[in-house]
Amino acid sequence: MRLVLSLVVATVLAATPAPTYTPGAADGGDYCAVRVEPLGSPESPASPACFNTQDEVDSYLAAVTSPNKGARAAAASVVIGTMYKDDNYGGGSYTFYGSGSCSGVTYGFPSLSADWQNTISSAKAFASCWVTLYDGASYGGSRYNCTPSCASLPLFNDRTKSIVFRPAGTIG
Repeated sequence: MRLVLSLVVATVLAATPAPTYTPGAADGGDYCAVRVEPLGSPESPASPACFNTQDEVDSYLAAVTSPNKGARAAAASVVIGTMYKDDNYGGGSYTFYGSGSCSGVTYGFPSLSADWQNTISSAKAFASCWVTLYDGASYGGSRYNCTPSCASLPLFNDRTKSIVFRPAGTIG
């Protein structure tokens, strides 16, 4: 009986469609999430999904990083870092997720969207990552390392155009 009930529940859960998330306002919203690829990947950089509230982006991230999401999204997606518009991790947020942690993998995002270029004031890295911020597109120009987090960016405030997440202990 338990086996039959378990199979029925599993079948219903598998047949239930994943929640649909509608991005925020046409101007992009202040809370974004984007999939980031390992450096050297043939994949094109993804477009961010932006929302009007932190709760909306948190719900989106819960869905795309869930192992039950299906084959389209990587089953093992992991949040690897979040950038913030204000000091001390405040204001709007831009969260990056990848196929796994930074253990042995370096992820890159060569160009932030226009709404986010030159707006980052604090940064956090997760999943065994450190983050390097660049003031030029495609990892050019000056750089600033957060190992793993920076509550403020005194010499790099509002200057970031591209980002690399590296294995902890690796400086860019």
